[in-house]
This record gives sequence, C-alpha cells and structure tokens, in this order.
Amino acid sequence: MAAVTLDAAAHSFGLGALLRRATDVRHPALPAEHVLVAKLLSAVWIATGQVAQSRLTPLACLGLLTAFGVLFSPWTRSFCVGLAGTILLGLISSRAAFSYNRLYCAALFGMISLSGPAPLWQAAVVYLGAGVDKLLSSGWRSGTVLNGFLRDLADFGRLWSPGGHVGEPNFVARLLVHGIDLFPALPLVLSWTVIGCELALAVAFLRKSRLAIGLSIAFHGGVYLVTGGALGMFFHAGLISALLVGIPSGRIGTPAGLLCLCLWTSGPWLSPLVVAILLGAAVVLALAPRPPHGPQLDAERVQP
Repeated sequence: MAAVTLDAAAHSFGLGALLRRATDVRHPALPAEHVLVAKLLSAVWIATGQVAQSRLTPLACLGLLTAFGVLFSPWTRSFCVGLAGTILLGLISSRAAFSYNRLYCAALFGMISLSGPAPLWQAAVVYLGAGVDKLLSSGWRSGTVLNGFLRDLADFGRLWSPGGHVGEPNFVARLLVHGIDLFPALPLVLSWTVIGCELALAVAFLRKSRLAIGLSIAFHGGVYLVTGGALGMFFHAGLISALLVGIPSGRIGTPAGLLCLCLWTSGPWLSPLVVAILLGAAVVLALAPRPPHGPQLDAERVQP
C-alpha cells in the first residue's frame, strides 16, 4: 500500500519521473542493495534536517546538493563521495556538530562509492567493536551500566528524536525500572541480550545473511523504545544498513515502499508507540505464510 500511495501522489503532482529516478537502484558498477541504501540514507539525511546541522551555510548547501544528487541522479558513486566529504568537513568544522552516528554515515557513503564488500565490512566492524567493548566491560557484564542508564532515563525522560520531545515522560524506561525493582537480575539479562545481539549482527553482516535484517529491526527498534528517541541518525542508519545484505521481498520491500517508510518515520510524529506498532507489523509480516512461487508454484500447478 505504501508503494501504491507514493506512486499515486507522484503521478498527481507530475513527479513521476523524479520518483522513478529516486527509486531506480540499477547501476553498472554497484549492487542494487548498495544503491538503495545510499538513496534511503540520503533521503533520511535530508528529511531529518541533518543537512542543516552545519553552521557554515555554503557547507549546508553543498550537503543538500550532494544528498539530492545521490537520491535523484545516475551518478551515485560520485555524489556519495561528495556527501561523505561534506559530512566530514562539517564534523571537523564544529565540535558541537560531531557525533559518531554522523561519522558512521559519512564512512558508509564513502564505502558504498568503492563498490565491493566494503560497506558490509564496515557495518560488521562497528557492531563487532561495540559488542566486544561491552564484553570487556565489567559494568556491562554485570548489568550495572545498563541499570544506571535505565534509571537515568526514567528520571530524565525521552532522548532526541526528529520531532524533539526531549525530556518527555519515558514510560518504557519507567516500566523497566519497576521490573528491575521486582527482578534484580533483569539488567544482567538485558545486558547480555544487547551484547549477544551486537555480536550476532557482526556475524550476519560478514556472512551477508538475511538474519541481519531481523536482528537490526529488533535491536534498533528496542533501543528506540527504551530511549524514546532516534539518537540522531543512529536509528535510521542502523536499520537502513541492514539492507546491505539484500532487498526484502513483498510490496513494502520495493524501493518505493522503503523510501516512503523512511520518509514517514523521519517526521515529528515518530514515537515509541509508533515504533511498537511497526515492530508488531514486522513480526506479523515475518510470520505470515507466503504464497508459493517458482518451483513450488509449478509443482502445485501440475497436481491433479
């Protein structure tokens, strides 16, 4: 339905050619999934206002130009290099604008421009580093770090998201703190769940396994529910990176459907409730029986 709605809207406003360009993932030197990741990431980069983070107006304009180039032009590799360089210049020019999720995006655009397995290696190294770092931390292994973090979240409220909402009541964190008071071992269980998920994601990216998509949805969706915010580009970049392993099937898995979903989740209405609904829908779609196709369909046709 998302893809159909986006197509109809584009046709109504005479933007059909622009939409086709934005959802065209064909490239002579890059895999389709890499082109799709670059386009989705650049669309979210624009929609969430990341291009305006730089205090230098020329740099912000250059970032907008290169992001539009990735999204709408056939020169994906060249504009990926340009956008990566622009993001890096913005990070260097202002300490206030620096964040690791923005640095990850810059590196990902650069790796995509190289073609080959480099983007998959980057994602694997990031999750492997995060998992190993927590594994070597006694505070994470014991659950102490997560226990303190959840209590701080319950007191402070929601963290940053596209619509702001900083400091609003964080009901999920409060519920988890209440659960910790009843079950003191809960932080330990949650800590090892996070460590296991990050290490599993690293392996899934290295093996280019479709399991990375499900793990990424569970991990980043869970982080959003607990923190109440997208944490800059962390939420979107993590989910979009999972598509490096392959483009899922189904209507929502089309480039137009995924683009529509990314733009919709970049709005100020994104909230833990919306993310919970989307996670529920993802579970239903994953468990729903799929219609037969290929050899299975041919076998059913010849049955008397």
